[in-house]
Amino acid sequence: VGDSLITISTIDTLYQLTGAMTLSEAYWFSTANTNGLKLDSAHYTEVQCSGTMSFSGSNGREMAIQLRKYDNALAAYVEIGPAYRTTLNGGGGGTKAENVSFHATTNMAINDRIEVWIKNLTDTSNITVLAGGQFQVFER
Repeated sequence: VGDSLITISTIDTLYQLTGAMTLSEAYWFSTANTNGLKLDSAHYTEVQCSGTMSFSGSNGREMAIQLRKYDNALAAYVEIGPAYRTTLNGGGGGTKAENVSFHATTNMAINDRIEVWIKNLTDTSNITVLAGGQFQVFER
C-alpha cells in the first residue's frame, strides 16, 4: 500500500484520510468508509483508540489530526479526544515526515465508526499520509 495524498481545499477544515487499510484481529470490527473501523457487535462497548501515523507536506505548515466517531443512531460525526497538532518540516521537496501519535476513549454502539481526519491549520497546501501507520481500537 502506498502513500496517500490528502487534497486540502479549505484552511482549518477536517478532511478524512484516504487510502487502503489492512484489518487484523477483527473480532468485533470491520472496515468501513475510507479508513473507518465499524463496530459489528450489538454489545454496547467502551473502546480505546490509538495510533501513530506519519505525514509529509510543505515546510512550516501546521496540521492537526482528529479522531472522529460516526454515531450511527444520530447520523452525525462527533470529535473524540483532542486534536493532535504538529508542524510539518518537509524540506524543499516535502520529503521528510512528521510522526503524530493520538489517543481517545469513547463508547460505541452497533454500526458506529471510528475514523481518522486531518486539517491544515496554516494554508491549503496538500498533506501526504505515508504508508505504514497504525490505528488501533481495543475494548476498554
